[in-house]
Amino acid sequence: MKTILKQLLSKFLASSGEFIESSNQETYALLLIDLQNDFLRDDGKMPVDQSLVKPLIDQANSIGKSLNAMNIPIIYILNEFKKSDKIGNFFRNNASVKDSYGAQVDDRVMIFGNLKFSKSKPDSFSNPKLEDFLKVNKINHLLIAGVFSDQCVFYTTKAALNRRYKVTILQDGTASANLKKLKESLDDFKQLGIEVLSKDQILSRIEPSSQNLE
Repeated sequence: MKTILKQLLSKFLASSGEFIESSNQETYALLLIDLQNDFLRDDGKMPVDQSLVKPLIDQANSIGKSLNAMNIPIIYILNEFKKSDKIGNFFRNNASVKDSYGAQVDDRVMIFGNLKFSKSKPDSFSNPKLEDFLKVNKINHLLIAGVFSDQCVFYTTKAALNRRYKVTILQDGTASANLKKLKESLDDFKQLGIEVLSKDQILSRIEPSSQNLE
């Protein structure tokens, strides 16, 4: 029943778009989704399971450092909800309201470059600027980490698959409200044919090359 519900929700919460151009060479980008105070801090307004936070941040920082040295773009996706969205903010416990402390990137997260795209929906592709950037730079393989694994990470992944991107989830690089939801979401990824790989496994598959960003 949960699987059927997830499939139905995906039709509404995960967008579709133009298929990416086929290529024999894989070009990568790392998406770090919603690594913000309200979701990672124990005093945040919508925190994930705190036992998952340190591993997530450690993995995100470590792979980010390696990929940045390879000139692979590190993209920060941020929830930013309008103050005027009173009803939505009520149900979100006023989490990640634009310009609030809770909407800021957790200061334990290393920042590489200045690629940031905001959103107010679970699907990161709801901000067309993200898709434009990926197209211009001919990215075809997305490495994804972040929160919540069963919400924004999942629906961003589905939206990417709808456009025929290849997606890999960073092992220990996602978190949710509790361990049960995290496990279920990881199972969902595997059912979609998506690999959940460690940092070392991911890096071993990337050929040393320079990706020229525009």
